[in-house]
Amino acid sequence: MSRLLARRGKRSVARPNQLRHIKQLSLSVVAVLLILLGLEGRRLSHSAAARSSNTSLRTSHIHCLSWRQTLSCSPYGQLQRDLPCSRQITGGSGYCECSGGWTVRRVGCGSHASFTCQEACDNLNEDHTEGLRFPGNLTCPAQDPAQHDQLFEGAPIISLEPDLLSEPLSAGVHIRRQELWDSIWTALSASGVDVAQPPGIRTDAHDFVRDGLHMSRDAVKRAQAQLEAFQQGAPPYPNTLFKGKGIVIMAGGLTYFVPAWINIHMLRKTGCTLPVEMFFPAEEYPTQAVEQELQQLGVMCSVLPDLVPTYAVNSSKQLTDSEGKRLAGFSMKSAAVLLSSFEEIIFLDSDNVAITDPTALFDTPEYLDKGAVLWPDYWASSAAPDLQRILPHVILPSNTFESGQMVLNKSRVWKGLVLAAFFNLQSRLYYELLGNFMGKGDKETFALGLSVAGLPYHVIATPVGSVGFNQYPFGPGCIKGQNSIQVGCGFAGNTMAQYTPQGKLMFLHTNMSPKWNLAIPVDFDYYSRRWQILQPQNVPIAEVLDRTGRDPEKEVYRLLVLLRCKPFLEPYVADLRQPHKMGPEKEFPVSLKGFHTLYPGMDFR
Repeated sequence: MSRLLARRGKRSVARPNQLRHIKQLSLSVVAVLLILLGLEGRRLSHSAAARSSNTSLRTSHIHCLSWRQTLSCSPYGQLQRDLPCSRQITGGSGYCECSGGWTVRRVGCGSHASFTCQEACDNLNEDHTEGLRFPGNLTCPAQDPAQHDQLFEGAPIISLEPDLLSEPLSAGVHIRRQELWDSIWTALSASGVDVAQPPGIRTDAHDFVRDGLHMSRDAVKRAQAQLEAFQQGAPPYPNTLFKGKGIVIMAGGLTYFVPAWINIHMLRKTGCTLPVEMFFPAEEYPTQAVEQELQQLGVMCSVLPDLVPTYAVNSSKQLTDSEGKRLAGFSMKSAAVLLSSFEEIIFLDSDNVAITDPTALFDTPEYLDKGAVLWPDYWASSAAPDLQRILPHVILPSNTFESGQMVLNKSRVWKGLVLAAFFNLQSRLYYELLGNFMGKGDKETFALGLSVAGLPYHVIATPVGSVGFNQYPFGPGCIKGQNSIQVGCGFAGNTMAQYTPQGKLMFLHTNMSPKWNLAIPVDFDYYSRRWQILQPQNVPIAEVLDRTGRDPEKEVYRLLVLLRCKPFLEPYVADLRQPHKMGPEKEFPVSLKGFHTLYPGMDFR
């Protein structure tokens, strides 16, 4: 854009390639403006409804309830605080909430004239053109059959071959899985549990690496001896337990089941016909109706075995109950990878949406050569120097990894995957050594396990992108040039964009919480899109996705409507909210209050 503006003073005749470049830039700008104007377009699209309410406005006096201040510099952002109706509003994003579900003065963070909500709401009694009502709650077809066509228009219909529909695993397979995991735990138990500790924790406020602290020499030796003993006792690859290719997903509870529901449908919409195995913790295993619904999508539900054996808990020499639960939680992904039914797997986090069919990843030269394909994270490695002291002969990765998608041939990289399980089971030490507060967890353990085992793996060369939104969309010059964004525009990323080995967009991983939930409006016009801008290209994501002929976020909305109105959902929610169940299901939103929220993302500077 800046180069285009610079040419205005010149009289040279544009060449054909220049004209094409100008046309491409113009189309990009137009697409950006369409997305940004859409934030306020919901007001215009519902102006007819506001006009039809003119009679009720005149007969019912509207008064102010509060100023609702929001985050993300959007009036539809997450609520931050309330202010009195008499307060002069001179800045900040938010809206005035008035009686009768009406709102007015929906403003972003840009400069605007000061006002009070008292006056703004009072003015609605005379002039309602600025008024916008909260969207109505979703009414399912079972409650209102007349809405059936409207709600389910465009919802994907899945059609699979009969032999793809998966039956539950036999009791014998479950026993063999438990025995396999127990053998991993036996090797760990023999080598000692938590025999070495880091010199501290690593948070944004306190970081032992930043503070110059190190593990003692004895602690390093204990960690080395433990690792060596575990490797000697680790189980070999079980030749007859796994077969074929498939996709593995870890789910459980509404927090992970809802995005997993989207994940499965979006996979099928790409044309993917691979069988899927979805793992659940025993306490969060779905109801029979949910299991049958998933089976019709070619999904086999599996329960994770006991990840920490009962003999190890409350033993004087091993773990307390809380420590056992901690280790079980950290090792779930490793267990799902190791114990899944398939020899060759594509592992996907539940909140990872495939834009194109990932089956082709099995045929890429990179996978066929190495047997393992991993994806990068945003950051360079922040591993503690003590990790290299424990592993003096291992070349540690210089980058970080994102484990929301992995392609693995278990028969070829088994030793590395078992070591990854070890590092997760010893998370108290290795999570602190592998990274700082920006990214602790299992995500670094798979590359480390492969490296310690001396096994090669391919890392996708295309850097991870970020999809999100501009927090100041109405500021002047928000889009600056083709590949940069003006400081102050405030790009906030909420989704990782991951690419194929050939550099094509394949995955949108909604890594920022909250994930997808069921608090959705009855009309997509009220839906706050989280996928608007793709960085670092700084282009509207719609411009990239147009090549696929799809609007994934609208598809996600329709799938949420579909799930919200499924007969099995209400009993499933009631089951999950029993007192003995695990997870944050009591707080999981299933109905909308106010506007559909545009949640904050990660600020990129």
